[in-house]
Amino acid sequence: MNIKELDKINVFFILGRPRSGTTLLRTLFDAHSNVSIPFEGRIIADLYFKYGKEKKWNEKRLINFYNDILKIRKVDSWEFTPDLKSEILKLGKNARFERLIKVVYLNVNSFFNKDKIIIIGDKNPYYSIIKSYYNIFMTAFPNAKIIHLVRDYRAHYNSMSKIDFENTQMGNVAWRWVYSYNIIKAAFGNSLNYYLLKHEDLTKNPEYELKQLCGFLNIEYQPSMLEFYKIKDAVLKKYGEEILKVHSSLLNPVSDRFNDKWKTELSNKQIKFLDEFVGSKAEEIGYKRVYQTKGHLFSKVFFKFYNSLFFIYAIFIDYLPLRIKRYI
Repeated sequence: MNIKELDKINVFFILGRPRSGTTLLRTLFDAHSNVSIPFEGRIIADLYFKYGKEKKWNEKRLINFYNDILKIRKVDSWEFTPDLKSEILKLGKNARFERLIKVVYLNVNSFFNKDKIIIIGDKNPYYSIIKSYYNIFMTAFPNAKIIHLVRDYRAHYNSMSKIDFENTQMGNVAWRWVYSYNIIKAAFGNSLNYYLLKHEDLTKNPEYELKQLCGFLNIEYQPSMLEFYKIKDAVLKKYGEEILKVHSSLLNPVSDRFNDKWKTELSNKQIKFLDEFVGSKAEEIGYKRVYQTKGHLFSKVFFKFYNSLFFIYAIFIDYLPLRIKRYI
C-alpha cells in the first residue's frame, strides 16, 4: 500500500465503560471484511508518549518502534502478519505516527476473512475515564470518528458486580458512569464525527443500529457482521474455556435478554441508591428512574476525591517505560 492509499484509510474509536457492550461492538465490526479492529490494547496511547511527536524517522527509530509494539500489555495476544516489520521499515522517511499505527492495524490477523481494509478501529474501556487520551486521539487522527456506547447504569452495575475488575463498589461504579459520559460528551459531543449509541438499542435492533453505524463510518453494511458467533470454535481453540467467564455472550447471537436482569437481580435499596446517585443524568441519556429523590452528596465527594488519586496514578503510569508498564 502506498502513502496516498494509507492516508485515505479512516479511523474510529469506540468509547464506553467496561461491561457496556464495547467488546460486542468491536466484534461486530471485526466481522466486517473492510474493517480492522483488534482486541483491546493501549497501543495508540502508549506509543504516542514516546513517538507521537517524532519528526525524523530512520531505520533504527523504526526498529525501536516495532520492538516497542510487542512490549505493550495485551498486545501479546494479537497475531501479526510476517510482513509487519518490513512494512514499517518500508515507510522510511515518510513515516509518521498516524501512518505507523495504520500499518500496525493493517497487519493484525483476525478470525474473520478480510478484503481491502478501508477503516481501522480501536476500543479500550480504559479510555472512558482518562480524558487526556482524547487529545492524543484528536492530535494523531483529527478526522477520527467517535462511537460513544452507554448502557443503563443499573444494568452496568449489575454486570460489573459479577467480575473482578476495577473497584466495583456501587458508589464508585455509579460515579465513573456519570463522569465517563460527561467527559466523552464534552470532548466530542458537538462534533459531526460523534455518535451516541445505547447498548439497549444495539441489542434490541442490531441490524438497524449496525446499518446506522456503517452509514456514520461511510462503509457498507454487511450481513456477516451479525454472524460473528460462527467463529466460536476457532476462538475456543485459541483461548480455551476461560474466555467464557468474561465474554460468554460474544459466542452467541446478539440478544437483549440481559437488558432488564437488573430489575430482578438488584434489590430495591440498590436501585434507589443508583437512581439517586446518577440523578437527572439518567433522563438526559434516556433512562427512566424508579426513584426520583436526590442524595448521596458525601459519597459523590468521596469518590471524586478517590478517583482524582487514581487519575494521578494513571498519569504516572503513562510515563513509565513500556517494559515496566505492561506488568502493571
